[in-house]
Amino acid sequence: MPTLAIVLIILAEALPVPRSTTSSSCPTGYHASGGCCTPTSSKSRPAVPRSGSCPSGWTASGNFCVKN
Repeated sequence: MPTLAIVLIILAEALPVPRSTTSSSCPTGYHASGGCCTPTSSKSRPAVPRSGSCPSGWTASGNFCVKN
């Protein structure tokens, strides 16, 4: 169960995410920095690259899913 706790902690804060190779845009609340999208503030919501539809509790923002 420790692995689950670590994953939940990581998803609780916004971290840089890799930029899509097909789009130069970043999700809402992020800005481009090198090959990543970096949170613009400590209030930015967590984001993950999107493949298909976003999971429950997440909203699509370009090629990313952003936590509600």
